[in-house]
Amino acid sequence: MNKKIWIIIGLVAGLTTLFAIVANVNEIDEVTGGNSSPSAVESDEPASSVEPVKPVKPIDPVETQPESLPMQSLPVLNQDGTFFFSIEALISQLNGRLSFDEVNGTIQFEVLGQSFEIIRGIPVVFRNGIALPKKFSFVYKENENEWFFPTSFLSDALQLDIREIKEGEIYYIKPSKPAFGSTDQTKPNIALENMTSEELIRYLSFLSIPIENAKLSTRDSQLPAAPRTYRNGIHEGIDWYSGVTGIQIDDRTPVLSMADGVVVRADLDYQELTYQEREDLLKQSKQSVSTPLYILDKLRGRSVWVQYENGVLVRYIHLSRIEDGIEVGKRVARGERLGYVGNSGTSNGVEGSREGFHLQTDILIYGELFWKYLDYKEIRSVLSRLFT
Repeated sequence: MNKKIWIIIGLVAGLTTLFAIVANVNEIDEVTGGNSSPSAVESDEPASSVEPVKPVKPIDPVETQPESLPMQSLPVLNQDGTFFFSIEALISQLNGRLSFDEVNGTIQFEVLGQSFEIIRGIPVVFRNGIALPKKFSFVYKENENEWFFPTSFLSDALQLDIREIKEGEIYYIKPSKPAFGSTDQTKPNIALENMTSEELIRYLSFLSIPIENAKLSTRDSQLPAAPRTYRNGIHEGIDWYSGVTGIQIDDRTPVLSMADGVVVRADLDYQELTYQEREDLLKQSKQSVSTPLYILDKLRGRSVWVQYENGVLVRYIHLSRIEDGIEVGKRVARGERLGYVGNSGTSNGVEGSREGFHLQTDILIYGELFWKYLDYKEIRSVLSRLFT
């Protein structure tokens, strides 16, 4: 009898253990969503109020590491706290094209689907014919004909991702595609050489006269394309002098923006040339076929440049001073004061004379003088219709 009792007790204990195991499996299923094992038992009980715990996947070193970034580095030079790099080295890394014009002091290159132009001594970068609203400083080694650009050019002009400057190197991410978005101003398919006078008039019709109540001069010598034999060149812009403009003009006469735009150059730290410096520049110019561009810029004196819509840029030059608050990057409205008429850069200016005050305005379309492909009669016709 005792033996039978022990057998019954053993069976009951075994069944109790089996029920406990099944109950435990059901509880695990409720927590893990029924994926504890292929033989999991489905539960008829309502879903648990406990937040499900997601199983943790083992870390795979290959799958979880990000794709290696195309990091590049360039040697840099430290000059007075500003870092510069060789533009030739950058163009080589990015498979671009580069050309120099030693006579005019210009450098042109194409990289990342964009075209750039810089003129020696001018703190302005043209990208696709549009001047950028950033001030740049460049180092040019004339003996080696080598250009060094500030590292800010990488981010501000090329929009590259700069990581760090360390141990004489600047590190940046080489893009797999151009970094420029659809909102970036790019040069449209405009062939200035094919534009008629009527088309130019319509294109430039948004510009107003830069001096209040002034009239366009009728003197050939004060209009574009007039000869400038003293420097082996031609006049690039429109002169606004007293008398011929119908009003009195002096160094108190305000110069006004011809439309809404953004300032891309403002010579706030301008220093007038000495007489001998100007004579040396003219001597160099006479030895060239035409006035080298970097020399011509020095003869413009104190300048403010404003970039307008549709690639139109106006250079306001020979200023006596610049209006307070006018600086690179500032947006200006039509009629807003940029500065005052002067004679800087001219023979009168270097002599300290109070003669020869006038404003010169040069009008460009995507980096080219608007009148480049017109004859003199067409130039006069376009200007008379724009500014009368």
